Amino acid sequence: MQLDIIGYFIIAIVGIGLLLILLSGPLSSLTNGVFCFFYQQMLHMESSYCKPSATGPNQVNVCAKSKEGCNEVATNAEEVARIIASYAIACWQNQRSATATVQCYNMFLETHPGVITESMMTQIMEKEGGCKALENSKVVDDNGELVDYLGDCGTSDNIVWKVSGNFLYSQTLVSIKYDTDVKKIVIRA
Repeated sequence: MQLDIIGYFIIAIVGIGLLLILLSGPLSSLTNGVFCFFYQQMLHMESSYCKPSATGPNQVNVCAKSKEGCNEVATNAEEVARIIASYAIACWQNQRSATATVQCYNMFLETHPGVITESMMTQIMEKEGGCKALENSKVVDDNGELVDYLGDCGTSDNIVWKVSGNFLYSQTLVSIKYDTDVKKIVIRA
């Protein structure tokens, strides 16, 4: 009888140890995500534990018209390019001294008013003085080649354009991060 109790006690200690490893170890984000999914979606309850952390990327929703949950409104391709450029500049200004790569913004595009290229975004930056804050002397052309920007947006190439098809058209997620390995802003979609 005492041997059974000792066996159950050892199993309980091992189980608690495994639970602690899952909650604080490399699988913690997975267990947190599973917990939050079931807690919020299945039980329809809110928990401050499941709110996004302040250290994660900021979410920006770009919509065709003003509505709840919409951070930015854009009705044409130029406005979307201006919004992307402004958030890229903000990321550059806030993270240049970062010692690790920082995911600054996740932009969700609910509107698709036309084609947006790196060259178009850089033209807007040049026209509106953004090149003084974030230089971009090279752009990706329609063929995916890195070419000199035809205007004047400084002498440094501080933006990496990693966009499928080399232009934004129907993509719904654009991420903007500061990459410490290349010391540049990376725009990915």
